[in-house]
Amino acid sequence: MEPTAYDKTDELENRYWWYIGRRFVFDKILSRFYQQDKTSKIADIGCGTGGNIPTLQKHGNVIGLDISQKALDYCQNKGYINTHLMPEQIPQTGLADKSLDLITMFDVLEHFQDDVSALAEYYRILKPGGFIFLTVPAFKLLWSELDEHLHHFRRYKKGELNMKLEKAGFEIVKSSYLFFFTFPLVFFYRVIGNFQEKKFHPQFKYVEFPKIINWSLVTLSKIEAFLLKFINLPVGSSVICLARKPKN
Repeated sequence: MEPTAYDKTDELENRYWWYIGRRFVFDKILSRFYQQDKTSKIADIGCGTGGNIPTLQKHGNVIGLDISQKALDYCQNKGYINTHLMPEQIPQTGLADKSLDLITMFDVLEHFQDDVSALAEYYRILKPGGFIFLTVPAFKLLWSELDEHLHHFRRYKKGELNMKLEKAGFEIVKSSYLFFFTFPLVFFYRVIGNFQEKKFHPQFKYVEFPKIINWSLVTLSKIEAFLLKFINLPVGSSVICLARKPKN
């Protein structure tokens, strides 16, 4: 990610609907499908500016890892001291074999040129029976200037992500698209945007709404969080997946 993206993320993560809505979804899925234990060891890979750490702390002891010192400075300024710089040899983590109960990666996997090797590394550091919980951006058709600014290598279909997880040895527990209700708006905005002239220097930019619309979108995300406890959504601008390393 460009350094300026961390500044913008820190500015938006507690007021922009997309960040707030995702956290409701994360909490509901973990509460429904993850064997909760306050002593669980959780690693948030690509923790960024730390916006998801408070939600994850409800489910165990969290260590935050990122390749950006700037991101970790934001975390530590918020009091998240157990955050550390990842080795430069991406996707290596520097963590011991079979040392974690849960790995989270929220919009991180698409940053790895070799995502299969990244998943193999996370399989290595998970305990047997441990979980990996991740989101990725969906559908190549939605590729935009934002993907370029964030240094994404790809967007995924749900089946493609499931296949790569299974190839790495994981068992799929829950897999769905996310942001179903807002997908038509995102589709229209991104597809129309792809016909516009591309900027030489792509920018980190979300469409910001008046407060009443922003909080209406948060409400829609809460509805999705409830639905995802019981069903999978057929389409969305993200894919969300919880997978498990077999016990044997």
